[in-house]
Amino acid sequence: MSEMKSNMLLGFLVWKIQKEEANRKVSALVLELGNAQREIGELKKLRSEDAKANERVVGIYAAQEQVWLTERKKLRQHIGALMQELRILATKKDKSISELLQSLKEKESDLQSKDKTIEEETQKSNNLEEELKRAKSVAEELRAELALALQQKEQSLSMVQKLSMDIVEVKKDMEQKDQILSAMLRKSKLDASEKQMLLKELKLCKSKRKQAELETERWKLLSDPRHEKPSSLRNFLPKHVNSKLDVIPSGKGLLLDEILQSNVCVKDPYLFSPTAIDNYSGEDHEKPLAEAEQLENWVRSAAAAAFDQRHHHLEIDAFAEQLRAKDEKLEAFRWRLLSMEMESKRLRSHFAAMDQEASHLRQEKMRLESLLSNREAELDSLKQLLNNNSSRDAPDFPQEKGIIGDTVPSNADINNPATWKMNLHALGVSCKIKMLKQKLLMLERLTGKQAQFEKDNDSVRLNIQGFYLFMSVLNKQLSRYESLQEKIDDLCRCLHESEADTTTERLGSGRRKEETKKLEHFLDETFQLQRYMVATGQKLVEIQRKIGSVFVGVFREVDDRPDSLFDMKRFADNVRALFKEVQRGLEVRIVRIIGGLEGALACDGITLLRT
Repeated sequence: MSEMKSNMLLGFLVWKIQKEEANRKVSALVLELGNAQREIGELKKLRSEDAKANERVVGIYAAQEQVWLTERKKLRQHIGALMQELRILATKKDKSISELLQSLKEKESDLQSKDKTIEEETQKSNNLEEELKRAKSVAEELRAELALALQQKEQSLSMVQKLSMDIVEVKKDMEQKDQILSAMLRKSKLDASEKQMLLKELKLCKSKRKQAELETERWKLLSDPRHEKPSSLRNFLPKHVNSKLDVIPSGKGLLLDEILQSNVCVKDPYLFSPTAIDNYSGEDHEKPLAEAEQLENWVRSAAAAAFDQRHHHLEIDAFAEQLRAKDEKLEAFRWRLLSMEMESKRLRSHFAAMDQEASHLRQEKMRLESLLSNREAELDSLKQLLNNNSSRDAPDFPQEKGIIGDTVPSNADINNPATWKMNLHALGVSCKIKMLKQKLLMLERLTGKQAQFEKDNDSVRLNIQGFYLFMSVLNKQLSRYESLQEKIDDLCRCLHESEADTTTERLGSGRRKEETKKLEHFLDETFQLQRYMVATGQKLVEIQRKIGSVFVGVFREVDDRPDSLFDMKRFADNVRALFKEVQRGLEVRIVRIIGGLEGALACDGITLLRT
């Protein structure tokens, strides 16, 4: 029972909770329903107001539509009147066009005659331009030759100054050597007189020695036991002198035989006389010893004098040999100075001739410039006349202006500044190539002349062989630049000829297909030249790394003087800069040609799109 009650209570509680939740939901739905009914009422009010506004708008639009219809009728009437007026004007214009076409034919005949005159004038101006270019190129060559000649003159003058300074120094040395030689000759004369006196004394000593030997032999035969002590003393003296003289070297001026012969010579013959031997006693035995010492000292002084004399003769011979070498060097310097003087005279005469030629070229250039200015003035006047006539005859018809403008060459076509720039640019590149040729030729001659004096040196010969190989590489690079220059000139000439041929035939409809094909062919050729130019530029980068080291190394091997006047490092920098300028100039020319061709093809494409 208790369980049943608990279950009923639980069920009642659940039912009560569910009922409360249902009541809550119903109240919420009632609130939502009231809100929806209010919104529906508001929307109905808005709809009624919108309907009234729409009725008003429809009425306004209907009124405006009636106004538009009335205006449309008026405009149709006005358009009909204008069409009638246009028909009348068209008939009038047809009549005027027929009249103007007749006058245009007459003007075209006049223009053709004037075109012929303009073509003749342009040909004359082109001829004058070519002559002016030739004169400029000749002037540049002469300037380069003049600069080289001036450099050679400066080098020759510096060499002359250096040689004159060397000659002055050599003269001073010769004067000093002459003074020394005169003093040595005076001393040699005095020594010769002393030698003659010594020879006379030696002869006397020899004769006295012979007499003494004869006396000793005679006294030996007559000697007895009481004379044994003096004889022993007589034998002792020569032995003592000989033992003393053995210490003297044998190669100091006199021969050994002469020294030995003069050992026993004494100034006083009384030493070996019989009376001296008989009178000899034990008390005065020191007197012969003193005389022997004197004799030994005298022999030593004679040997020293002979050695000094021989040494003096050797010094005189060496000094004479040195003077002979100095004389040969002076003679070589003299011949070199004479050759330099002859070269300077030749250069002076060459300078005078070049100055005369330069003055003549200046006069010719001034004359050509005056002629060119006159031709340009005439061309400008003719163009102004043509423009005035065309503007006066057809002021209201742009189609005729276009036709006349296409048939008559413009100012830009006749006297185009771009062509002048291109021509001047090409002239500058060719002048730089010629300057490079002259510089390399001068360097080859300089190294060749200086290498003739170093033929025996193997290292110098190997370096010079490497230098000549490198010079062949540089000459190949120059030949590449020359071939590129010629190809670019030929391409520009072909472009100019094709442009001159097509300007007279071309009308306002643009270029023809054949002309565009030609331009595309020229563009392909310029692209090939550009690729070739890039390859030569890469080779130039490899060459420029070696220019400075090769030039400076060879010049140090050939001419290692510290006072050399030729700066090889600066010369190598100039050659490197000229190569860079030639490369850049040719690249600029190719880029300009490509830009012009691409611009012309783009203009043709635009005209084709418009048509």
